[in-house]
Amino acid sequence: MNDYTKYADPFYGNGEIDLPRPTYPASSWHFIKGLSGNTSPAATLPFGKYSVLGYDGAYPTGNGINRMNCGGSVPKLYDEPRFIGLSHFQHSGTGAIGVYYNYALCSPFVGEFPDFAARKILSETARCGYYSAETELALAEATVSEYAALHRYSFKSDDGRIAVDFANNGLYENRLREPVSGNIHILSERELLCEMLLSGVTLWFDVVCDSGSVGGLFYGDKLYGGDNLPRDLSLSEPEYTRFGGIFDVGRCCTLRVAVSAVSGEQARRMNAVETRDFDEVAAAAEAKWRDALAKIEIDVGDSVGDVGRTDVERELTIFYSNLYHTLVKPCDLSGEGFLFDNPAGECVVDIATMWDIYKTQLPLLFTLYPDISRKFMSTLTRFGEKYGYLPHCILLSGNLGIETKQARMLAEYSIYDAYLRGIDADYEKLLELCASDAARYADYTDGGCRFASHTLDMSGAYAAMSALAGRLGKSGLRDEYSRLAGLGVTAFDPDGMMRADSDYYEGTRYNYSFRSTLYGYRLNRFGRERLEREALRFFGFDAPDDFVSRFEGYNNETDMEAPIFLHELGRRDLMCDVIRSGLDSMFTLGRGGLPGNNDSGGLSSCYIWNAVGLFPISGQDRMVIVPPRFRRTALHMPGGELTIVRHGGGRHTRAARFNGRAVADFELTVGELLGGGLLEVEMGE
Repeated sequence: MNDYTKYADPFYGNGEIDLPRPTYPASSWHFIKGLSGNTSPAATLPFGKYSVLGYDGAYPTGNGINRMNCGGSVPKLYDEPRFIGLSHFQHSGTGAIGVYYNYALCSPFVGEFPDFAARKILSETARCGYYSAETELALAEATVSEYAALHRYSFKSDDGRIAVDFANNGLYENRLREPVSGNIHILSERELLCEMLLSGVTLWFDVVCDSGSVGGLFYGDKLYGGDNLPRDLSLSEPEYTRFGGIFDVGRCCTLRVAVSAVSGEQARRMNAVETRDFDEVAAAAEAKWRDALAKIEIDVGDSVGDVGRTDVERELTIFYSNLYHTLVKPCDLSGEGFLFDNPAGECVVDIATMWDIYKTQLPLLFTLYPDISRKFMSTLTRFGEKYGYLPHCILLSGNLGIETKQARMLAEYSIYDAYLRGIDADYEKLLELCASDAARYADYTDGGCRFASHTLDMSGAYAAMSALAGRLGKSGLRDEYSRLAGLGVTAFDPDGMMRADSDYYEGTRYNYSFRSTLYGYRLNRFGRERLEREALRFFGFDAPDDFVSRFEGYNNETDMEAPIFLHELGRRDLMCDVIRSGLDSMFTLGRGGLPGNNDSGGLSSCYIWNAVGLFPISGQDRMVIVPPRFRRTALHMPGGELTIVRHGGGRHTRAARFNGRAVADFELTVGELLGGGLLEVEMGE
């Protein structure tokens, strides 16, 4: 097995965009979203429960130099990276989601009282499963296992201390924090157990120091130590205030932090299970990443895109950095299902958010990673059974209504996508839950259109439900859902685009106008010529200065599948130009390497699909062949290996063969691909 971890950069997309000069037609595209990838460089496992990074309060992960930004230039919190301590649980690639975690902030200091100073970073390092930051005070390192997060601190003096602020909850301003309540218990000379209510969820933190001892507790500006050291301390404040314990560690120590959403006893059990030393845990974490990244193997070849002769190291780094950030979320919280009456079952969180991940990331997970996919489907099922609807967003939070206006019925797309890819789930039950979910929206079934993008969402969802019902032998439901899917036609104006009299959550009517939903109806109703004219303008082939109707170049998830519309119009030449220019111009190396929010892997997985040469149409049994970026790609799927080979160095797809059979329409079904085989794509000018 090849080791691709050396190419995966955890800092990739962590900062403000710094992209190459765009090629045509990308030179005419227009960004509206936040101009930072917002990824997290935390130490974590693939789909891991724990993530640990250097915290300075910056937006949105707690790491970096940015203030909140949702569009335009990126305001700065610092002029250079800072380090307050190591914090736990972060999002990756999201924007202003309202819940920002960064719990149990462990801050090294010297002196009597912790200062939680934002110290200058002398060096910062991250690799798969490992993170470190060095200041003038100490070197702080982090790694993770399934059971616990491990910290290692090496001080530059003999009087090092570590303060653990269990109340830390959010970012740099109090408006980006939440008030908390909790209790700390000193269990032994080296162990603290803290029960905290954070973002509406009770969590238990068990912290064990392998060398050193508990030296005090603090509550705001009050310090308890020596003869005044209580065994227990409680917190309840209307606003955030620091609350935690202090370990006296001298020159060096290792901390183990285990967290449970079930009980303090469970947190302690997990901490006791993890008996390996720091380096052993870090090596095991890297090995898990080695296995996960090797699911896709690429041979770059001699020439890629329009960037001159290929720099193979560059292409490998961009590809595996994107794959790495695709596999950070969701987090496997199985056995910790705080949302459910029985927490012991399978559960994933940081499904943040469905409208970012249902098109590209979830189909990739369903194709290559069946274990986390099964747990994802189990979570949808358990959630639907308990709450009576299907979620768009599940965080480590008691707030189940985050961003409820963004979209509707997107889980239905993913349920059908998972079914097509053979993911183990109770699809009879899930189809029932789809019906319960749909019943909430009588404003659609009465034939109205109050919010056009919602209408389009639901039309595609009903089409997916119809297809699933047909697969399960329920012909009556199949026909009824097919009829309801057709009600989505009310989302369009006479010009063939989305309705101008509707509001849109992101962008304009054009962002949503180039989906595959109801394409056949639109073609018959509006004609190919009109749709092609609008598409040429949207992608910048015509009227390049018209930023009202403009593709956002993978900056916004609302239209990142839009190039496939050109395939449907029969303009595969233009589709190839858009995808090639997009991959050349919108993805590069380093912290500035992504064109916008990565959104829990939605954007990075969009790159992966386009680069390997296939694109999934979510909610449909369709895989569209797009121009492979590399000479050879192997996808190691559970049912067999799929090899994609590119022949020729031109810009445009000329022909395709799958297992020796010509693929005239450049489309395959999911089922055709599941067993593996050989897909050959001929390129030319």
